[in-house]
Amino acid sequence: MNCISIDWLQLHVKIRVEHFLQADFSPSGAFGILKKDIRSNVFKEHRELLSNLTGEWEACATLSFSPLSGILPQDSAHIKILNKYLYHSDLNRLVWYLLHDFKFQFVNVSRFDVAADFYGFFRKLSVPKFFKGVLEKKILKRMSCSIAIEGFASKSMPIHYMRFGSKNSPVQFYIYNKSKELRDKTDKPWIRQKWELNGLHPDAADIWRMEFVLHPSKFGVVDCDNGEAIDFTNLQVLEESFLRRLFVSLLNRYAVFVINDGQVRKERMKQLQLFNVKEDVQSVFVRISEKQSSNRMDKVFIKKLYELNQEWRSHNKDDPPVTDLLQEFIDRKDLQKWFAEKMITNPQNTLQNVTSL
Repeated sequence: MNCISIDWLQLHVKIRVEHFLQADFSPSGAFGILKKDIRSNVFKEHRELLSNLTGEWEACATLSFSPLSGILPQDSAHIKILNKYLYHSDLNRLVWYLLHDFKFQFVNVSRFDVAADFYGFFRKLSVPKFFKGVLEKKILKRMSCSIAIEGFASKSMPIHYMRFGSKNSPVQFYIYNKSKELRDKTDKPWIRQKWELNGLHPDAADIWRMEFVLHPSKFGVVDCDNGEAIDFTNLQVLEESFLRRLFVSLLNRYAVFVINDGQVRKERMKQLQLFNVKEDVQSVFVRISEKQSSNRMDKVFIKKLYELNQEWRSHNKDDPPVTDLLQEFIDRKDLQKWFAEKMITNPQNTLQNVTSL
């Protein structure tokens, strides 16, 4: 497990100098700016940011800003670093300089995918054999969750993808054939280059990937020995040493599998070791925010406030005082992501279909 990478990085920032984004270049000239016509239910304005870090001008990130809803702070914005640059050795410097040049205020990481690439699991357990064991219930996941698979409806029924957890889960992870994805969809030479640098040779055998999908703004990695916590308001999360600690922490918490020996209780079954982890990582991935927990009635309350707010705005020019109350309640219950998806993306949601919560 030597090849660990970031495969998705989205930052939540605040824009302090908006007129910078109306120019063709950043203040220092290090980044080009292109206006993009992108349809979005959350942000009105979009920019493609270009860099010549690799020797020629090319897109390195997309910026979305100017929220369509009055509920979201108007200075909020999202920056998504494009995949190629996630595998660049100067990723940390690129992110730091981008924030510094545009005078963005970094708030937190809103999405972070971390992945490990490998030929097979520990003790010559192949991934297809692992998939077969899961489907035949010979291998059980310690914590129950939904599973999705992809494969071919042939006699051998080969499976090339398995997802654990739903899209609403705080953490979900995939195990899939990365070589096949690069062959069948979009070839990414920068990934193959990283494989070679880490001793993985794609011509020798297919390379598989285990990838964790995180929305980690309220989470962090806590060192069990000294209590030190690194959360996702800190760009230290981009360092390779942190990535290893993070991946192993996620592996030990969410990707725990046992060998089914017929006992009633899974915690008494022998655990299946997927990787030969050499580091003595004593860290845990936990929620470290002071936000309050939420339940179904909190979402009902937010819907009522939102509908009252929309009704008022349809008859009055200014936002009513309830706007501030709604925003504060959403933030306190840490339901920004749910609100953006359910209410802003799908504004037709009303109290009549509140049972869908």
